[in-house]
Amino acid sequence: MIADLGPGVSPDLLWLLEVLFDEDGVRVTRGDEPAPSGWRTFERYTVVPDLARARLLLPSVRPAARTALSAYNALRPGKVRASRALVGAAMMSGLGRFAFRDSLSVHVEEERPPLLSANLSETFGRGDVVLAVGVRPSSPYRKPVVQTLTPSGELLGYAKLGWSDLTRGMVTNEAQVLEGLAEETTTGLRVPRPLRRTAWRGQTLLITEPMPRDLRRYESSQGPPAASITRGIAERLGTSSGIFSASAYRSRLVEGFRATREVAEAAGLVGTDRMLAAVSSRHGGTELEFGCWHGDWSPWNLGVRAGELWAWDWEYAGTDVPVGFDPVHFHFQVAFIGRRGTLSDGFEAARTVGRRELEALDLSPAQIEATLDLHGVQVILRYLEAMREGAPENPRFLAGAAEAIKGLTTGER
Repeated sequence: MIADLGPGVSPDLLWLLEVLFDEDGVRVTRGDEPAPSGWRTFERYTVVPDLARARLLLPSVRPAARTALSAYNALRPGKVRASRALVGAAMMSGLGRFAFRDSLSVHVEEERPPLLSANLSETFGRGDVVLAVGVRPSSPYRKPVVQTLTPSGELLGYAKLGWSDLTRGMVTNEAQVLEGLAEETTTGLRVPRPLRRTAWRGQTLLITEPMPRDLRRYESSQGPPAASITRGIAERLGTSSGIFSASAYRSRLVEGFRATREVAEAAGLVGTDRMLAAVSSRHGGTELEFGCWHGDWSPWNLGVRAGELWAWDWEYAGTDVPVGFDPVHFHFQVAFIGRRGTLSDGFEAARTVGRRELEALDLSPAQIEATLDLHGVQVILRYLEAMREGAPENPRFLAGAAEAIKGLTTGER
């Protein structure tokens, strides 16, 4: 049960507390309020920066809080690294209690409480684990990602929770991919090693080992990883070939746009059916190779260490898509998400710079044109599916989507 925490509490924090603690025999209160009679205080968290703007729940134990703030900072942008370093220094010096005055206490009624920390204690074979959790903004895709630590500051692993039908499916998908990749070397990639996939309070729980602490950022200026990496991912479960018009992939696109027609029309985006029909007319007879893809290939999901390439966040991984989507999507992501360009900028980068990546995969000119067009179609469908799931409208996507749909329909891009 979540007690009345008073006014001015972030709705995102309240959502997180409900996912983690809304259970009989559990009570969350503000500050250092003592446990009710017959209960005991089991966990305490510092809220950073405060209850109204919560972004992090940190364990009250200083060494663990410092590790939670510093873990993988080399992967973060400079401003984020600096701010986390300042928070960590404040926590370790004892000034954190003055800088971050808001805290939460978790009280339990049972000897073995139905808490996530108790579940993770079992996984790691020790009874003293503490947790740090990011507070994420509202989205149907958001999931709690939990750092599991010892009080002395050792990082034991990560847990990701799928709490809805949508996110349970995403976490399950990632777990299956990681389980397949963990023992495989043909992709040329390293991935977080899955330790356990289980159910907890009706949620899907994926627990992974930490990655090496000395991972460094993969810079967007490097471009996507080598064609051999793309090929390794594509061939993970084998590939197949066939003309686009008769492919299972085209059938999924047809069904996807049918399911998103209402949300597209409500957003003023008409003609998605005509767009797919036009693309199918241009490329229906083109023979394509279909295989697996990461689905969110971008610099922020990659890291390097001693010549090794690490990749994470495989929630969007899929099978039976045109080989070459990953490197094309990398360029789209860098331009549209990373550099905050227009949708046109994203598609232009995908078509111009991404073309070189497809040539490196030995695709023919006809296959390259089909793959580039189909990537554009796939991106539009993904955003429409997100809106159908309840994601807030992305004004940057909507500002260019009608023009993108028109360009894919006429072939004038």
